[in-house]
Amino acid sequence: MQEFTLPYGRGEVSFSFADDVPVNVIKGRKPETDISPKNLVQQALTDPVGAPLLWELINDTDRVVVAVPDITRKAYADVVVPEVLYALKMYAGVPVSHITLLFACGLHRPMTDEEHRFIVGSEVVDSGVIIRDHTRDSETVQVGKSSTGHPVELSLTAVEADRVILTGSILHHHFAGFSGGRKSVLPGMASEETIRLNHSLTIIPGKGLNPNCWLGNLEENPVHLNMMEAAGMLNPDYLVNVVPGTHGAFVSAVAGHWKEAWLKGTEICNEYNVVTLEKPMELVVTTCGGYPKDINFVQFHKAINNTCRSIGEGGALILLVEGEDGWGNPKFRDWSLRGDLDWLCTHGPGTFETNMNSAGRFIENVNHCNVILVTGLPAEDINGMGAHHASTIDEALELAYKLLGTRTPETTVITNGNIIVPQVKA
Repeated sequence: MQEFTLPYGRGEVSFSFADDVPVNVIKGRKPETDISPKNLVQQALTDPVGAPLLWELINDTDRVVVAVPDITRKAYADVVVPEVLYALKMYAGVPVSHITLLFACGLHRPMTDEEHRFIVGSEVVDSGVIIRDHTRDSETVQVGKSSTGHPVELSLTAVEADRVILTGSILHHHFAGFSGGRKSVLPGMASEETIRLNHSLTIIPGKGLNPNCWLGNLEENPVHLNMMEAAGMLNPDYLVNVVPGTHGAFVSAVAGHWKEAWLKGTEICNEYNVVTLEKPMELVVTTCGGYPKDINFVQFHKAINNTCRSIGEGGALILLVEGEDGWGNPKFRDWSLRGDLDWLCTHGPGTFETNMNSAGRFIENVNHCNVILVTGLPAEDINGMGAHHASTIDEALELAYKLLGTRTPETTVITNGNIIVPQVKA
């Protein structure tokens, strides 16, 4: 038997295939050197891209905001933030009372104390730094208008700070091209209206989803360009981002200028996490990597986007995603249940609602291949959305064999569908 174990929620799921089933395993590229995550961050801080050393920028009287991703992101802030705080305190002489950790939640819910501790560690939370969440209810101020004519409203806490440092992780993103970098500003610390208008750029009203808003694409991507404009208006002083991989924690870290260092990180992300295939896949079994990446539907559907286009039409994807926090946005479920992509794409900036575009991509994906979700979300809803619900991996495999008409399909196990982006060779 060929045996596998993949993360699911806060635990794991094990499964196996008979020896006569052809199974390919995709793990992503392994780093050439074995350097600890802590040392990767330290190396990045001492070799910044496009900027001087962090402690050469900061004065001991500065009030500093360090932007930190929320619970829906696995950005290894428990490694990054302590190193940033150490540099601020020990090298720049900034007292902890002058440092605010601003959890950039965007439109996501506020976080709990337990979640703050999960993300950065109790030692940081108890160190005397100021802890704040930026959510849709936080106070913002307009800092300008973008070239699209949309107002750019950002966190008052960040705007009033003497210095702003961005932290986060760089992965492929299903409509912004890549995560990390400028996304800490927009959507992370932007107003609800600024976020809504930014995301509305994913739709060309009356025509469809904008093809430039896609995984790994920054060229003529209006969402990305709008985010860059917003970040430029804030003009953060520094950035420390990591590039997650599938062998350990993260494969690289970059630090320095908020734009230049991030762009270098996107190149590294492509090198490690894009896997080229000779032909489309038939059956894929994968996971988001467990909690917190499979915390809700809005988050875990991203792994579907990463994978579906490399599956042959009529093939099958089995995704292990618990969804302990539910939908993330109940309207995502409602729009997907409606299943009307043309209707979704009639909505321009005036009527667009956040996640309409994501529901549109989901509808495209379930029309392309069989999406089977092993999840705690209600079976009635999942099945009604055009996907297939399964309570266990064994149930999912039996369903896949039935849909594909064979018990020995060519099978691919992707160890982390949230990180790895398979692409069929052109």
